[in-house]
Order: sequence, then structure tokens, then C-alpha cells
Amino acid sequence: MLAVLGGCGSDDTSIGNAAGGSGLDGPVMRHLAPYSGDAEDAEVSGVIEIEGDCLYIAPADGGERFPVVWPAATAWDADSGRVRLPNGEWVGPGDSVHGGGGYRYVGNVEAVAGEAAAVLAGACVDNQSSEIAVVNNQPDGIAAGDRVVDAAEPGDVSAGPAGPDGDWRVENLTVDGVRVELDPSWPITVTVKGDSISGTAACNQFFGVIDASSEAGTGRFVVSELGSTKMACEAHVMEIEQSFLAALEAVDSYEAADGLYVAEDGTATNFHLVPVS
Repeated sequence: MLAVLGGCGSDDTSIGNAAGGSGLDGPVMRHLAPYSGDAEDAEVSGVIEIEGDCLYIAPADGGERFPVVWPAATAWDADSGRVRLPNGEWVGPGDSVHGGGGYRYVGNVEAVAGEAAAVLAGACVDNQSSEIAVVNNQPDGIAAGDRVVDAAEPGDVSAGPAGPDGDWRVENLTVDGVRVELDPSWPITVTVKGDSISGTAACNQFFGVIDASSEAGTGRFVVSELGSTKMACEAHVMEIEQSFLAALEAVDSYEAADGLYVAEDGTATNFHLVPVS
């Protein structure tokens, strides 16, 4: 469902001449070398699938799927089960991507992404030609597209509550592409009820107005008239709080994904809400 990369069965294992980094981050296999000027011009487009430790791209209409070697700066977020692309966008199961690249035989993965990635690729390969999709190793090698999985399908990851109303806890937080280390002793909670939003921002209580969609799946999540109490806490707690409040004012949409994934469109500012039982 990810875009299929062209150039079937290329034996070209060139990864440039710069020193390498880590070729494996969770299920994300990535180029060892820093960015390269070399690129293949086959189209890459489709939808992400994750099955166990294997991350695939496959045509949106069904067809064979392929494990993926991503650009060097691609990263995995274990808490949300999503991939951060080098351009700062986040994608996960059911999200489409588009870019450029080519195919390599699975035996060529070690030269591109290292031994650990090669082992994973061999375990995950799931197509008749034993090939891996290799995205061009560039900052703009691949980008997010529209979410394409139907939220009404049974078992779909986008199926979730009827909008954001309810009691939530922030499980992870990223602001401008920087992951904020949360302190479980100072949880961040969010309560949405109609057009009001409130909760605890680590230290202080906050409150405001929310313009949010009520349908399940995806929708608006826009907060305004945000205010808070003024209690002082430890410095690191206040830093967490300020980061969350900045994100809360910036985000504009949500999608149901094991809770709610709330983000600012086109940036790397987001947080993941999980239900409070």
C-alpha cells in the first residue's frame, strides 16, 4: 500500500561514501550512509502495513507488499507505533506515502542498511521476487499522503471513539520534531466535553475552548482561549508543561489510532492521547 518502487531486481548496492549510522530502528530499516545525491526515479506510493516486527509498503489495490529501506534520518516511535519521515511528517498503518526509489533483492539489504536490517528483511520478505523497496536516501525521498484505510472496516486502526469527547492521558509528546521526555509522576491529562477542554498540564490545571469534529476516525482539533492556573513546580516539570501547552495551541486535527493521535498539519508537533480507564 506504500508506493511501489520501480527498477525491479537492481543489484546496485551503492550507498555513497560517507560514514554510516544505525541501519535499524525498531521495524524501520534505513540507509546506513547519510543522505546521498544518487536517486532512482521510479514512483513510490501506497499504504503502510505493520505486521509484528515487519513494516511493509504495498499497492492500495491489494497486490504484493514489500519491506522498506527508508532514508537515513527516518525514525520509529514505539509508543505511537508510527514512523517519523526525514521531512518531519509522521505516518503509520493505513497512511499513504509517495516518493521515489527502486527495488533491491533481499540479499542486497546488508550493503545498504547493515547486518541487523538484513536479518529482519529476510524474515519479513513477503513477495514472489524476494525484493525490498528502497526509498531514495534523501530528505525529500518520501512524504506522507492521505489516509486511505476506510474507518468503517472491522479491525481498522482508525476505528475509535466518536470524536475526542472523554477523558484522556498524554502518552507521548513531540514539539517541532523534538521528543519531550514526560515524567510519569506528573501526568498530563485532557478532558474534552462538547466545546470545552480542560485537564492537568503536568503542574497546572488548564482550560479552554475546542472546535472538534464529533465523527469517528479523523477530524478537527483546534484549541483557543487557553488559560491555566499559575502554580510553580520543579523546573523540568514546568518545561514539560510549557511544551504541552505550546503543542495544544498549535495542533489542528486528530485521527483515531489506539486512542487519539493529535497533530499540527505539515509539522512535527503532535501528541498521543490514550483513554483514562
